[in-house]
Amino acid sequence: MYYPDSSGSTLTFSQTDEDCSDDNLIIIGPAENLVSTLLQGKIVSAELIKLVRRAPYSTLPNQTHQPANRVYPKTMIYQLPLFSFGTLLDPAVQQYVFGSTLTHSRGSLANMHFTEVPINDPAVIAASGLAVHRGLASHLGSSIDGGLLALSSEQLTQADAYEVSAYARRRVLTTDGNQAWAYLNARPLASAERIGIIGDGIAYGRSDARGGWAQLLHSTHLARNEDRHRLWNFAIPGEKLSNLADYAPAELARRSIDTVIIGAGINDLIAGTSSAALLQEVENLCTILEVEGRRPVVLTPLWLNTEQAAQDFGVSVSLSTVLDYRNLLLTWGTRTYRDVIDLYPVLEELPEYLIDGIHPDAGGHELIYQALSTG
Repeated sequence: MYYPDSSGSTLTFSQTDEDCSDDNLIIIGPAENLVSTLLQGKIVSAELIKLVRRAPYSTLPNQTHQPANRVYPKTMIYQLPLFSFGTLLDPAVQQYVFGSTLTHSRGSLANMHFTEVPINDPAVIAASGLAVHRGLASHLGSSIDGGLLALSSEQLTQADAYEVSAYARRRVLTTDGNQAWAYLNARPLASAERIGIIGDGIAYGRSDARGGWAQLLHSTHLARNEDRHRLWNFAIPGEKLSNLADYAPAELARRSIDTVIIGAGINDLIAGTSSAALLQEVENLCTILEVEGRRPVVLTPLWLNTEQAAQDFGVSVSLSTVLDYRNLLLTWGTRTYRDVIDLYPVLEELPEYLIDGIHPDAGGHELIYQALSTG
């Protein structure tokens, strides 16, 4: 299993012990439990590394077994492969996209099936000869065969340019347990089958007797396919994002969730957690979910009426802090190829939709639901 660094596309290894600062470490260990699964061949925070320094060994790509309690600076690059099931395996398309034909190894994805994606770009249609391409959607119990392409960073950029805006490059888990890139529906909730929501009181639906945006999403999601679609809301009022990794993965696994909406963070900011530290918590949580083959969808914080929040709800947090975290999330999502849905503008300068400066009323939840439905 492999995990990309800050560029979103590479994993780095070294066998030297130089430059082993806490911010520049990786550790290797077998998948004996959730934590060691998280850390098997991945760059992670020093805090998580400390949890498994005594783990047994595993194998680095193209290298012999190494002790798991040894740390490695980030120097040697290893690229995640790209899983393809369609036109990128066509030699003619490869010649058009990469300037040469490529070899591939066999690969497959579990719990996925094909959907149709209409193509409007004339150049893509001309290269592939098809006006409708195949896409991927979650489907528990199904599987898709394809090929794994070992691409350079430059070739990945070329593949990104070839794919139309209906696709987004995201991490997936192959049936042999390794991570790979794949082009998925750019609208993550549109291709989801079994959705889980984790988060705080806003995600829970506090202040809306109907259950908030989550219940609205639940109703429409099930209406699309009552036999197969499911949605579970695990949100807890007052919950911090930093606590979610303690219990959410087990709940999500028990229900075979494929797509996870993460709606939390404001309580961490209120408690004094810095935006940078909170972003690291988000990354750690997303890593856990992706290792298990789930697609995380992170929601930015809402706009707040800080004066009303201090008066009616008794909390103090500056709008600049909230805005800074929101901007960090958006930049991080683009940089690391993860789904971030920006909810900040939805209620911006609309205090009439916030009952206490923080929690939306029923009308506010309706606006959030509409944003999620199109995001």
